[in-house]
Amino acid sequence: MYAYIENVFMNEELQIKDLKALNVLDVNNPEMFDEITQLASMICEAPISLVSLLDEQRKYFESNFGLTIQHTSIDKSFSKTTTEQDDSLVEIIDTHKCDYHKNNPLVVGPPHIRYYLGTPIKDKDGTTLGALCVMDTKPRFLNSNQKECLVLLSKQTARLFDIGKQSLELKILNDRLVKLSERLSQFSGIAVHDFKEPLRMVKSFIELLNKKNLSRWDERDLQYMNFITDGAMRLENYIIGLLNYTSSLGSRECYISFDFHVIINEIISEINARFPNSNTSFAAQIDLKSNMKLPQVAVHSICKNLLENAFKFSAKKSNPKVNLVVEESADNYFFSIIDNGIGITNDKLSEIVRPFIRLNSRTEFEGIGLGLSIVDSQIQFLNGQLHIKSTVLKGTKVEVVIPKLDK
Repeated sequence: MYAYIENVFMNEELQIKDLKALNVLDVNNPEMFDEITQLASMICEAPISLVSLLDEQRKYFESNFGLTIQHTSIDKSFSKTTTEQDDSLVEIIDTHKCDYHKNNPLVVGPPHIRYYLGTPIKDKDGTTLGALCVMDTKPRFLNSNQKECLVLLSKQTARLFDIGKQSLELKILNDRLVKLSERLSQFSGIAVHDFKEPLRMVKSFIELLNKKNLSRWDERDLQYMNFITDGAMRLENYIIGLLNYTSSLGSRECYISFDFHVIINEIISEINARFPNSNTSFAAQIDLKSNMKLPQVAVHSICKNLLENAFKFSAKKSNPKVNLVVEESADNYFFSIIDNGIGITNDKLSEIVRPFIRLNSRTEFEGIGLGLSIVDSQIQFLNGQLHIKSTVLKGTKVEVVIPKLDK
């Protein structure tokens, strides 16, 4: 007895196209079909079973159990009988009495097939992909349980074909993402180069201005120049960090160990320079057991945008306050930024992370409405969560959860 899966279509061009789309022609993973053919063999007590696929010229046995030949010509296929019928099962009791098959080379020669039972394999759209067949070397019958088992096995085979198609689609998508990542890295390199040049020019002219006017400037002028110099240096370091970050996106390389206190001190210095007349009270409670291990540029971007928003929207209060709480568990880092600012209405909470969404006029508060969108994108990339709670005229609490590496 012989059990095998064949794929023959009434429309051969459609057959080849669909099989290639399903990623089953000449695959190097026949193991996924082995259980199907082995089960067919056990159910029918068959010493030989195989998976047979068709390309333009041959019928290739992808999964071969007990048969020495690897492929036959297309004209020796039995499954055409099955795929041309609408019935769920096609049975040939004795091939010697069947005019269509009695001269088939597989009937008149080895393995001398006398009995055939085939059931079509259909995808979820109803397209016939092939047939699951069993054969014997003598005329015989299969009982109803055996036939029902073959029908169930044909459905499982169709699912395996669909898995192959999904696997191919995922591979194509992954290849595109790899190329996109490479282009992003190239773009980042160009952008960093283009940004660094004007920054060097700014730093050079700052030095020249300092030398020329050092004797004329008072203490406040010198302080302003120090702010400008320090800001230019931090911007240069941030751009270099951004390049390193984008070039290692999706890999462990962007998860580096760093002192979070240093990051916060840099951010607060930047905020003080941006809001020099701010009287906002700031307090930080940082409870970390060791250095943080996350993409440093992403953490800097998230905290900077959230803290700047907190300072900006609290500035008009009589006693503005901003608090930062950072904690960790075995699996996650937790960030909370709390302010007593103007707050956000409930109907606007779902909108504020969208790009270029502004809830206030430009004359009241500066900005282009990208800060929270950037934060949300960074958090999503890190598989984290963003929660915002707010009460109008009382303040806002932003909570961020970011999982640790491999969590």
